[in-house]
Amino acid sequence: MADDELSVPLGQDAKKKRRRFTLPIRVSHLVAGALGLFLLAGVVWAIAVDDPLGGEPMAVVATGYDSKPAPPAPTRECPDQC
Repeated sequence: MADDELSVPLGQDAKKKRRRFTLPIRVSHLVAGALGLFLLAGVVWAIAVDDPLGGEPMAVVATGYDSKPAPPAPTRECPDQC
């Protein structure tokens, strides 16, 4: 009588497979670490950089384009009682 497939112990005849080397770090950990470093660099930049003008231009360069000056506003002459 043949052994029933359900009564045979599992894994007795299986060849031992070598596990390939896996890193303990996943891609999601690398992405989270990169985002954390980016955030940390931004915070350090905001604390350490001295920018009193707040991003305004440091110098103004003349382009040679001179628009026509606006005509002076008309003055209203007052009668004797102003």
